[in-house]
Amino acid sequence: MLTDQEIDDALLSHITMRWRKVAMVVALTMGDLKAHAHGKNDLFFANRVMLLAQKGLIESQGNLTRMRYSEVRLPNKSWETKDFEDMSWHDVSVHGFRIIENEGVTGTAELVFDIDYILEWINETDGFHFIVAQSTLQFHEVFGVKFSLDYTSCSAGMCAFSIGRIVREQIDNPYGYVRFKWYIEINWPDGKIEFESSGFSQWIVGKPVTQNKYNLEPSQRNIS
Repeated sequence: MLTDQEIDDALLSHITMRWRKVAMVVALTMGDLKAHAHGKNDLFFANRVMLLAQKGLIESQGNLTRMRYSEVRLPNKSWETKDFEDMSWHDVSVHGFRIIENEGVTGTAELVFDIDYILEWINETDGFHFIVAQSTLQFHEVFGVKFSLDYTSCSAGMCAFSIGRIVREQIDNPYGYVRFKWYIEINWPDGKIEFESSGFSQWIVGKPVTQNKYNLEPSQRNIS
């Protein structure tokens, strides 16, 4: 018996950043899942595509009730500093980070995090499910980094660490340009990250996945 989650994940596996006919997505998915053996026809899968679009997980153009005359693609989802108040990084897993030195003599760098961003928390009867997508979070013109991460006190194995929340304070600047003091509070293991930065950009680099946990397995991530 196929679950809605299995069907949606299969549909999403055939939707890319480029426009693709809904009829093609449905046909490929039905072939993968041997849908006829489960008693499900193409209209059922087309309706699941419409639900994915209604949830904002995909973009569409044309009339979705007509599979041959409508198209879908993954959203080119991105955020920046102005979106901060509308975002949450609670329980977001961080799999890696790097420092990219900026050119010139500014003494600043780009601070880049490889994260599993939780797009949506879904409260189901059997508990929470999460829509998660691998994303890149990049802070700009970073200066004065303080980084603390302690895996020893909790006797933890090495794995992704988890963010509790990100907060910021605006720094008064006599020259008129805006900078912030950023605090990334880590809820597992013990740790925190502090720095100054002018702002951030964040964008999705992997396909959204609906599952009952908020971090992705290595096989679900684009590892570079």
